[in-house]
Amino acid sequence: MIKKFLILSLLLLFFLMGKSAFAADPHLFLSPASGNYSGNFNLEVKVDTGGQAVGGVDVVLNFPKNLLSAQSVTKGTVFSEVFSSIKNDEGKLMISAYFPYTESEKSYTGTNGLIATVSFKPLGTGNATVNFVCNPNSTNESNIVEKINSKDIIVCSANINGSYNLNASSENTENQPTSTPTPTSVPTTSSNYSSPSPTPTIPVTGSTFQTVGLLGAGIFVLLTGLALAF
Repeated sequence: MIKKFLILSLLLLFFLMGKSAFAADPHLFLSPASGNYSGNFNLEVKVDTGGQAVGGVDVVLNFPKNLLSAQSVTKGTVFSEVFSSIKNDEGKLMISAYFPYTESEKSYTGTNGLIATVSFKPLGTGNATVNFVCNPNSTNESNIVEKINSKDIIVCSANINGSYNLNASSENTENQPTSTPTPTSVPTTSSNYSSPSPTPTIPVTGSTFQTVGLLGAGIFVLLTGLALAF
């Protein structure tokens, strides 16, 4: 009886050790992790929680800005809220995904959780690496937030980055057309604009009777002058 108990105990111990050994560290990964592309392509950003329940993730990706341009970010299937910020001029993409306060009871545990899908556009020809920015001592980069204690459990060394061979087509490498501004009317304060002179308004200086009287007096003076001249 004791011998049988010891055998079962050993079997249980080996099972637990084996399960622990095969459990992956919590990490982020890209799918696919490699490929050859001449046109726009999609990358799935995923999470493996390592068997732990998580409430959210932060993703920060770096990519060569001379070879790639992020076009859009589409919400994945794991988290209810997904926000993103694309900074192509810096070669950086940031994604924040989580369960909101109204769904505080929810969490995710799994090995293949889709956080978001990113559409990239090749800008040139060459090898482009897309890397997770990750530092276990910092919260201002990629994180996996454990549900109960809200602590960062990501193992940065376990993250799986991407490497892609690009051969951009001429259509992709052409410069984007610059928009031509719609012409507007020239303001009246412009130096090359002269406004027409306003038509002067004759002021009213008196009544009609006064005007007729003055006119009559003028005619009388004129006639008198002509008579004296002759």
